[in-house]
Amino acid sequence: MDVPENLQGIGIPYFSEAEWTKAKRLMADAHTFHDTYAEFTQRVAQAERELRAKGVATVRVPLNVDAFIAWCGKTGRKVDSQARAAYAAIAAHKHDQAG
Repeated sequence: MDVPENLQGIGIPYFSEAEWTKAKRLMADAHTFHDTYAEFTQRVAQAERELRAKGVATVRVPLNVDAFIAWCGKTGRKVDSQARAAYAAIAAHKHDQAG
């Protein structure tokens, strides 16, 4: 599935603390993750504020690491930030379509 071009909201990949801990072990780019979950959540909140200040809607997309890795395998993607962004964009598009 390709990333839709007509998004109304930007999808932001988001992990629960347990999923973030798992992701930090399994993602190809885990070395780029924040040192703590608190830092991760603060950065997400900051990104949301910055986007909303520009008039851009955001949608937090909860990521289940196992489902995400399976999706990457099905779509031939590396398990990294580019794939997380694409996954979140697709989920945001589905959110837009729903309503």
